[in-house]
Amino acid sequence: MKRLVFTLFVLLLLVSCTNNVVDAENDKYLRYQHYYENILDNLNFSQNSAFYDLEVVMNRLNDGTYRYDIILDNPQIAMYDVEIMTVENNTKYEAATKMFPCFGIFEDQEYNLVPYQVNFEEGYVKGIIISGISENSTLNIKIRVSWKDYSKVNETKEYLELNVSVN
Repeated sequence: MKRLVFTLFVLLLLVSCTNNVVDAENDKYLRYQHYYENILDNLNFSQNSAFYDLEVVMNRLNDGTYRYDIILDNPQIAMYDVEIMTVENNTKYEAATKMFPCFGIFEDQEYNLVPYQVNFEEGYVKGIIISGISENSTLNIKIRVSWKDYSKVNETKEYLELNVSVN
């Protein structure tokens, strides 16, 4: 009887742990979807930021597709728990056939950009690069960049829109 109770307890514990992992992953996908729709709903976009440098580089690959790299670096202020989300060519969420490049949404560790501080093990990075592959040689990329202040209470969000093509 004791073994049966113990076995049931262990099984219950394993099932609840698995459910917590599944719930955490579902939360990340829901946040991705929320940010995605948030970008498309936004009406005001900038082409640059006063808080960091942002550059997009596009190259043709041997298979005929195009790779674009979005580089965010040179922070002018302390940016904690940085998240980046992109959408190509105003593609509606329901019509997307792939996940667009993002950063900080699915990662378990927080990453910070602080001027003149780099310590990867502690989550302080010099810059962030996210990449995507496209069939198109010209893209309109909408980007949502968000971060928190030192106290992690106040969040700042910026929306940028860049047109990029192969050089």
